[in-house]
Amino acid sequence: NLIYTPFGELEQQQWLNAGWRSEGVRVLAWALGHIALPGATEMSHFDPTAQALGFLKDRAETALADPTLRSHAELSAYGKTAFMVNWRLRNFAENPHTFDFKLIAQQLPFLGDLEGIELLDGDLRVGDVPLTHVTRTQLITTMSAAMERHRAINWLLCETPLYSMVNV
Repeated sequence: NLIYTPFGELEQQQWLNAGWRSEGVRVLAWALGHIALPGATEMSHFDPTAQALGFLKDRAETALADPTLRSHAELSAYGKTAFMVNWRLRNFAENPHTFDFKLIAQQLPFLGDLEGIELLDGDLRVGDVPLTHVTRTQLITTMSAAMERHRAINWLLCETPLYSMVNV
């Protein structure tokens, strides 16, 4: 267990996994109204999130002093966004092809709208390029962030009480 591992004794994979969890922490901080979400395919930076939550401060000075969660409607809307981004990235990893994301969203309205999702040439925008032009490293990085964000919002929407058991 990460919390009980003595300082300096984490295995490299444990350390990497913990780093990716910071993408989920950003979603949790947003859900508490303490920070804005980054763009759908933009990486978070942990320092602003930690500051917004009051990391290493007394509880009375943190986001947990008087927590208020965003409305279920806001959480659900972001849940659809997180699902769509995660789904598209996984789909592209398995079958890299050009995709008219806007058209698919219109044809499958249960997915939700594309609010918060930047497009370029009809597909997800990753940095300054469409998804079809990303490197393998960019794809893996973006997929990892999307998966952790999707996990966090699913947990908030009560998929399961145990965060580590949330499906994405």
